[in-house]
Amino acid sequence: MPRMPKFSPYGPRPRRSARLVLGWVVVLALILALTFYLTSRDGEPSKVDARIVMDKIRGRGRSLREKTSRVVQ
Repeated sequence: MPRMPKFSPYGPRPRRSARLVLGWVVVLALILALTFYLTSRDGEPSKVDARIVMDKIRGRGRSLREKTSRVVQ
């Protein structure tokens, strides 16, 4: 005689472990906090980038492409 399964697919499912649910909630909260931190922090441009942008705004010097690319001889 074949063995019967532990639970019927048509019957009620076993309850999820409270520890498992709490673990998933903590993981999702950490992911959301990390995402918020990475998207909300103020990134400062480097001094070189700031100088190039300010020169471009003031209309001094060559084009931005000429300042950022160098020709190797």
